[in-house]
Amino acid sequence: MARKLTRFEARISRPPPNPIAKLVSFLLTKRMCVGPGWPCWSPDGQFLALEIKRGDDTHIAIIPSKGGEPVQLTFARGQSWPYSWSPDGDKIVFAGARDGVWNLWWVSRSDKSVRQLTHNTKLSVYFRYPAWSPLANQIVSEYSESRGNIYLMELR
Repeated sequence: MARKLTRFEARISRPPPNPIAKLVSFLLTKRMCVGPGWPCWSPDGQFLALEIKRGDDTHIAIIPSKGGEPVQLTFARGQSWPYSWSPDGDKIVFAGARDGVWNLWWVSRSDKSVRQLTHNTKLSVYFRYPAWSPLANQIVSEYSESRGNIYLMELR
């Protein structure tokens, strides 16, 4: 049986499963995209990191896994998409777009400090799905570069 963890009015869809967790988290999407999304478990199962929307920006927040009010951790303009926690449970790695440029970042749960991990400057590049290694010495992510061309075709 599912139980609501936040107070947002929302539609429910399923996030990727977590075999360790006893509770089931839900990706909540409120009309007008105001609700939380992209939940991911802390290593000890006590917290969920999630994305919250404020105006045109998305930020990283945490809530206790038993429910409660979100605590916002990031405040920069742009997009912030959480994906995984450091093994010690203090940091959340995320893909973040600032001024339209995507990079990888982490934010500390304990002191809200933020650190940029990559230094991409190209608008055509994006990072997604960053995940911490079990020993906390590496982060893996998707890196992609999109390029387009415009072609003119003569009609006969």
